[in-house]
Amino acid sequence: MDYDNQPRPEHRKGDADGCTGGWVCSKCGNAIEMLRFKPDPARMDRLMCVDCYKASRTR
Repeated sequence: MDYDNQPRPEHRKGDADGCTGGWVCSKCGNAIEMLRFKPDPARMDRLMCVDCYKASRTR
């Protein structure tokens, strides 16, 4: 995976300031009202709601 070799900010527990918006889950189509991070505009097609994210991690 190539992410343009851009450094990503380090996130630690308690650092999340939250972002509100009107995003859509790329898996199920449900609305996403709040995220714990600011989404990368180049990766909006891979944004997932909490339920889909958890389901993808339990495989």
